[in-house]
Amino acid sequence: MPLPDSLCLMPWIHAHVDAQGLRGLCCMDMRRFDGPVHNHSVEDYWNGEEMRAIRRQMISGRLPPRCAACKGDGNRALSLKDEVTARWPDWAEIVVGETAEDGSTMLRPFTFDYRNSVCNLKCRTCGPHSSTTSEAEARAVEAIGAIERDAGRWDQAYRAKRDAGHDSARNELVAAARQGRIRQLYWAGGEPLFDATHWEVMNALVEGGHAQNVDVAYNSNLTLLSFKGQGVEDLWPRFRSVHVQASVDGLGKAGEYIRSGFRTETFVRHVDTLRDLTREVPAIRLTLDVTVTSLGLLYLGDLMQFSVERRLETTAKLMAPRRINYYLAVDALPPAVARDWSDRWMTWILRHDHEGLLGSVYDVLLHHRKREVRPDPALLSQSAHAIAAFEAARKEAGLFRQLCAVDARLKDFAVPA
Repeated sequence: MPLPDSLCLMPWIHAHVDAQGLRGLCCMDMRRFDGPVHNHSVEDYWNGEEMRAIRRQMISGRLPPRCAACKGDGNRALSLKDEVTARWPDWAEIVVGETAEDGSTMLRPFTFDYRNSVCNLKCRTCGPHSSTTSEAEARAVEAIGAIERDAGRWDQAYRAKRDAGHDSARNELVAAARQGRIRQLYWAGGEPLFDATHWEVMNALVEGGHAQNVDVAYNSNLTLLSFKGQGVEDLWPRFRSVHVQASVDGLGKAGEYIRSGFRTETFVRHVDTLRDLTREVPAIRLTLDVTVTSLGLLYLGDLMQFSVERRLETTAKLMAPRRINYYLAVDALPPAVARDWSDRWMTWILRHDHEGLLGSVYDVLLHHRKREVRPDPALLSQSAHAIAAFEAARKEAGLFRQLCAVDARLKDFAVPA
């Protein structure tokens, strides 16, 4: 009997906790599991009614509504569902066979994506949900707190529950590590290398002799490579494989503006350190992961040149805008400006990328060119006030305007009406 196209392995093999300590099906799941906030343990939800219903739906040929966002788009050749199926091809029949009529299963997760909002940067592409540093700023600066309204709703009771959720997630990961059950770990954040849980779990895998069975992937800003005296070079060579996606929005002034606290010199030094490590340990792989923004598009050449010079494969995606940072979306640019800069960099890639390192960047630029979107004037007007508030708080008044001056057509971009 053929397996239904709606079948995704995640509800049988994967456990996910987001940066606020809430359970989701996976990182693509825009919903969270019902019940007491932050109080779900693996035992609470794994064979709970929601999870059982999801498994029943998938086996019967129906994709749950919460999975609608999971699709190949832009730089993603496959949906996450299809990527997981390709990664674990023998498990499709196993999970069906190990599922009772009510949707329950005796299987337990062996891939994990547990996140934390602990972070040392204040990125304009991000916010308090994924950065404790941004959260602290929103609480300390009234003008930013008024913009970042979410942080204002996180009272002491909420934060205590969030901390309890993260404590529970940490305990689950450490237990799974000591049991030798983990086969795949994805570390993101926040900044995982700034998170004590990351180091505790990784050390537990090494100390238990299980690291050689585990594939590890990171999305890291590479602002640090060590924590409390321990460096990644002490851990990563012990694992079956390690793939580091160095998350970056730009280099120089543009990159440092988009990511407050980011320093180009530090990033370059750490990239070069890891390149040396990858030559010593072939199981360690380093790539760049670029979020293309309006400002980043103008200065994308610097980042691509860096990639080509260091022979680093580079993936890319368009920034998903929020209300307060719409001005950083490529969609917010005047269409002629976005088109011209995209064409410029696509041509550059064809001329200079002889090893196919920037294919994903090219695909994302082409994808945007085909979308033919127009800016939203109301959102741009709101963005202008956000720019002013953040620049005042960070003592960067007028810097966005200066950076946009590389294209004369942007002299009135995101200026209040």
